[in-house]
Amino acid sequence: MTEGGGQTPETVAVDPYVLASHLAKDAVVAYHGALQFHGKAHSISRRYPFLTCTRVKSFVFRGSEFVPVPVPPPLRKSPDLGGGILEKDRDGSPLRVTTLERTLVDVLSSPRHGGGWEEIWRSLESVEFFDLDAITDYVLRRDSAVAVAKVRLAYFHSTIRLIRSMRANAQSS
Repeated sequence: MTEGGGQTPETVAVDPYVLASHLAKDAVVAYHGALQFHGKAHSISRRYPFLTCTRVKSFVFRGSEFVPVPVPPPLRKSPDLGGGILEKDRDGSPLRVTTLERTLVDVLSSPRHGGGWEEIWRSLESVEFFDLDAITDYVLRRDSAVAVAKVRLAYFHSTIRLIRSMRANAQSS
């Protein structure tokens, strides 16, 4: 604190999600950063990936790493970068973050930005509900057969887990 009770640039609190979403005009908190923002990340990380069409270099600020990730090519010309983006207010500061549905497709498509496969599966398991229409719409906009296949595999995996859970509950009743 400075004389008079003010804060210095070194001591002022900086919200990493707000910072990440303002590092470029089109920046959007995404991937594992979005999972953390929504309270669904299995593990906490000080790495904040953000989507952007702008060339920005990654950097470290106060021990947190801010990592720009290029918007997938089929979505770059779209005015909403492919959709699935929320405008949120965080303590009076605006920020942009991907929806859980877009985040699911994005982390399955680029697992290195989601914290790796185990982190992704454990994080996605904590989501109570996904809008399947929103997932379908977004994955088709990506125009990637590999992304579609990964989403189908995740859906199949979650369906099998649900069936097993229902069987276990029926047997214990």
